Amino acid sequence: MLTHAELKAKALANAEVRAEYERLNKEEFALLDEILAARAAAGLSQAQVAERMGGCPEFCVNGISLLLRHPVLELNSKPI
Repeated sequence: MLTHAELKAKALANAEVRAEYERLNKEEFALLDEILAARAAAGLSQAQVAERMGGCPEFCVNGISLLLRHPVLELNSKPI
């Protein structure tokens, strides 16, 4: 079984996969960076953001961050 690092290296050896990975880093992950920067600039913890979201548990805010870091896989532009 491959480790995560080995699997990532193997996948990124494919030019199409590498191009999509780089596109995601530039475009979609930029949104996560903006959200995290805004939270840091406001001096808020995840718990404080959760409270301001109407009592959403802290894991909810953390889950949003995780989803933004690891978007749903797509097949033919349809989420799977």
